[in-house]
Amino acid sequence: MDINAWILNLKVTNRLSVRPPDYDYLCKNQFAEIMIKNGLLLLLLVSCVFCGTVKGQTGIRGIITSGQGEPLPYATVYVVEKKSGTVTNEQGMFDFPLSPGMYHVNFQFLGRTTEKQIITVGSGYENITVNLLPQAVQLPVFTVTTSSEDPAYAIMRKAIASARYYRMLVKSYEATIYIKGFGEIKIPKLVRTLASQQPLDTVEYFLSETVSRNYYEYPNTYRQEVLSARSNNQDTGRVEINQFIGANIYEPMFAGVVSPLSPSAFGFYRFKLVNSFLEGQNEISQIRVIPRSRGANVFEGDIYIVEGSWSVYSFTLKTWSQGFEININQMFAPVSSKVWFPVSHRYDMNGSFFGVGMKFQYLASLSDYRVTINDTLSYDRLVLIDEKTERDYAQAVAEEKERLKQKQSDTSGTLTPPPQKFTLKEFRKVMKKMERESKKKEKEPEVILDYTQNIDTMAFKRDAAFWDSLRPIPLTNLEKRPGLGKKIDSVEAVKKSDTAHIGGKFGKVASGLLFGNRYKISKNWWIRNGSPFEQLNFNTVEGLNFTIPIELTRYGRDRFRLKGDLRYGFVSRAFYGRGEITWRYQKDSWRRNEISLRGGNYVEQFNPDEPVHPFINTFYSLLWMDNYMKIYEKTFGGINGTAQLTSRMKLTGGVEWSRRSPLENTTDYTWVSRTGRGYTPNAPVSIELPDTRFAQHEAFMLNAGLSYRPGLRFRRNNGKLWPVMESYPELTLNYTGALGHLTGTDVDFHRLEAGIHHLSKGARGVFEMKLSGGTTFHDGAISFTDFKHFNGNLTAITIKGPMEGYRLLDYYRFSTQGSWVSAMTTVRMNRFLLSRIFWLNVAGIRESLSVNYLRTEHAPNYTEVGYGLENILHMIKVEAFTAWEDDGYKAFGIRVGISVGNTISIGGD
Repeated sequence: MDINAWILNLKVTNRLSVRPPDYDYLCKNQFAEIMIKNGLLLLLLVSCVFCGTVKGQTGIRGIITSGQGEPLPYATVYVVEKKSGTVTNEQGMFDFPLSPGMYHVNFQFLGRTTEKQIITVGSGYENITVNLLPQAVQLPVFTVTTSSEDPAYAIMRKAIASARYYRMLVKSYEATIYIKGFGEIKIPKLVRTLASQQPLDTVEYFLSETVSRNYYEYPNTYRQEVLSARSNNQDTGRVEINQFIGANIYEPMFAGVVSPLSPSAFGFYRFKLVNSFLEGQNEISQIRVIPRSRGANVFEGDIYIVEGSWSVYSFTLKTWSQGFEININQMFAPVSSKVWFPVSHRYDMNGSFFGVGMKFQYLASLSDYRVTINDTLSYDRLVLIDEKTERDYAQAVAEEKERLKQKQSDTSGTLTPPPQKFTLKEFRKVMKKMERESKKKEKEPEVILDYTQNIDTMAFKRDAAFWDSLRPIPLTNLEKRPGLGKKIDSVEAVKKSDTAHIGGKFGKVASGLLFGNRYKISKNWWIRNGSPFEQLNFNTVEGLNFTIPIELTRYGRDRFRLKGDLRYGFVSRAFYGRGEITWRYQKDSWRRNEISLRGGNYVEQFNPDEPVHPFINTFYSLLWMDNYMKIYEKTFGGINGTAQLTSRMKLTGGVEWSRRSPLENTTDYTWVSRTGRGYTPNAPVSIELPDTRFAQHEAFMLNAGLSYRPGLRFRRNNGKLWPVMESYPELTLNYTGALGHLTGTDVDFHRLEAGIHHLSKGARGVFEMKLSGGTTFHDGAISFTDFKHFNGNLTAITIKGPMEGYRLLDYYRFSTQGSWVSAMTTVRMNRFLLSRIFWLNVAGIRESLSVNYLRTEHAPNYTEVGYGLENILHMIKVEAFTAWEDDGYKAFGIRVGISVGNTISIGGD
């Protein structure tokens, strides 16, 4: 789940993720996002902002208590004239700046009777004490029989049918949002000890305040004006002033979790009516939301529905992700006669990751609403009829409509329109039709989200007096601790302090050369040198070898990069080097064209996808004498390019000349001698070609590829288009050829291959599949280096993704110079067997089933079937696979790797 999705990205990404924290990051007192997309928990740094003229020191302040005088934390204060709301702090206190005048103020707390007061604000603050009494229960009377269902189901059917209506009803709105975030991190003693030995701050508390003005236009356009923000975070370069737009409970997925108002809600939830009470002229029903299977990506809690309009009055819901408990509370208020909007939010998250305890809370108040209603959807007397519980009424309404229709056709006069009554089935059809018609009018239907953010130049420079003048949610005593209210530094100041200069002390330079470092040499230019220990490995051709990567990069709209690798083998006593110059030209938000020149003299694996990781090969060689990595020497030069033809179509191509030279083993060194075992020759084993050794030869290669995603959709962020890859499948067509006859080189062949790759995400899990096939045409002038190779794995460690390699396949046994068909499928399920256990599910454990198939022209059919547990300890994946060939069972193996993307997606996009 993405906690930045809860607050930051609530509506924008419609998904929720949690990232585990980086210890060093936490100790540096960096209050920023800690999100889960490559492996870790998300801290929820919320910031959005409003700014404007500083108000005078007038308004209302006070405390809201229960009938017994106990403070009511997080109660809602709503000012009708201002269409503004706030919430009390943990001590039940509120502080709402208002101009002098008379106001109607509502004080609300779930389970308590709402109190409405008329308050006159004079030349100062009016101090108010409000006591809210317990809400009187008014459960409706109904007769229970063996066939009766809970009355909550009839209410929820109408609320679910109305959800699309309320999504479409608001044509546009704007609102001011204030957010206060407070977090506590309990760092283990070991980390504290390490931090005390280094110049690091051990930070336990985080505080941020933000204000923004947000704008929305149906169906998917959002604009945010960030005007002010502050935090005790010292590294403002890491702070992102993100949008708080508000997750929409009427959407099928609420921030990535199945909404109780989703059309599929009855498949995920049971409902129970627990209370009914009057709020002014409105009857409110309290519905208990009970998940059919507890865990992540579903809610449990209560949702309150307004009888008659079937809109949301408030909700308090809970879910889990990665072992963290997430509580969401929203209170709504009528901002017009037909629209209820959330005026206060509370988000609580608590849990731990590897011993680091975390607790975060975000309070948000929305004010100064301006709403424009879609008049074509505005019903004055809308009545919804549940066919299941109101059959006679539904039949009578149908007959009435038929009579009116007949009269309309028989008379030429104008008839009084009938009451706007619909059965739920009719209403769903009408809303779907109107939604389709609305989408046809969209200028860019492929853009599912358009978000723009503008940051005020004074956003980080407001003083304490400014915040004291507008803060609607008072700080608690803990939040007033010295240092927590410190105004955030400017981004530029931190960038300067973080900039490393090459002309520093000798010790720093020596350390950088030895262990690697990254240096900023100007505004857009960076240089990075790797450590020789970074890629220190062993293989039977070079013996112990190391590689030093060097990279020079210029960032900007057009990116330039110069990178190279220097390599040396201690046993072979051979130096190798390669380099690449890349220039990327970005013409507009989606068109990124790239060209690169590359060349050098280097060692390459026979499979250019490099299925054997050098580090893994090192340990398998030294411990078990399994030298899986097979390499040859390649002297080469070439040019490659990428052209984004359209937003959905990409063309790639390149040419390369190369001289390939065979390499032999030069060492039999090992850590553990094993009787009867030795290293295999540096030549792959293949069914089609018993002897894969080759003589030195030259090749002139040409490659071209075309990829196309029909119907691809996008999200636009500040003018840049970002594709939603899972929206539609990717179709690929590739050609690879060696032009020996034309260039006088030694290799001549032509290969065509096509494929399709599709990823589909849903509330219950993820389905991914990749199908490909092709054939090679040649007259015998082809080297084993040019065979079609398939990514296999004979080690216990998996480095390839589920669609990138087989789990038990030999590296080169199935390599072919003929035709082939490959199929890979994986289903990752939120609930299956072990993931149905509650605590495993909320800890993020997911299960997967995989079936992979390979057929080549001269080899048996190969099939492997596997079961996996993912996100163990938030990032580890363990799989069990069996392999089968034509003549039956072949192998069984356990594979350990990193969970895909290190992210648990809870449905949604």
